[in-house]
Amino acid sequence: NMRLKPGNDIVYISAPRRVSQAEIARFMESKRQWLLENLAKMRNVQPVKPPRMKAGEMHYVWGRPLILQPFLPTKGRPHWRHIDYDLTHLFFPISAAPETREAREKRLKNWYLDETQRTVAQLLPHWQERMEVEVLHLSYRSMKSRWGTCFINEGHIRLNSELAKYPPNCLEYVLVHEMAHFFEPAHDTRFYKIMDQYLPDWRARRQLLNTTNVKGMEDA
Repeated sequence: NMRLKPGNDIVYISAPRRVSQAEIARFMESKRQWLLENLAKMRNVQPVKPPRMKAGEMHYVWGRPLILQPFLPTKGRPHWRHIDYDLTHLFFPISAAPETREAREKRLKNWYLDETQRTVAQLLPHWQERMEVEVLHLSYRSMKSRWGTCFINEGHIRLNSELAKYPPNCLEYVLVHEMAHFFEPAHDTRFYKIMDQYLPDWRARRQLLNTTNVKGMEDA
């Protein structure tokens, strides 16, 4: 896996331990033209600033841009001690005691994880029955370059914990995609036929996932 980051010309490579330095060098050489074209672009792209976690900031929940509305929970409304949302606002409880931006951001990330897990728990039984395959272990991680990963031999699927930012049918696409790898490890013709069989509109879902921009955090 090769990726670039905004604001610099460093090439980040991740590879299994068994891959030699010579193989990595050959891989980079095969991507020389792509690197030359995209490194120049990335130097001029400003890195995404971390959210300030203040009122009026825009955050995404299931593909919808919502305005962050911090509030101080009251004893008479205990359910308001949790993050919640409606069609326009993301209600975020704050503490009366001083709290760092990083602490608030961590709580929001954990909430995205909870939302992702809750939705997968609803989807998984249906897809296990339909595809006649059992997922033995599910894990979640905030990943910058992957939506999901399948560890076939262990029956293990790892999903991006921030998929709750994207439209719900995108999460379903990622789940089915990783489950399809239990039948075919490679992204080859057989794999795509399996996807066509179980999720005929997977291409549209994939495009939606890859074109939905939830990175920008701007004041409303």
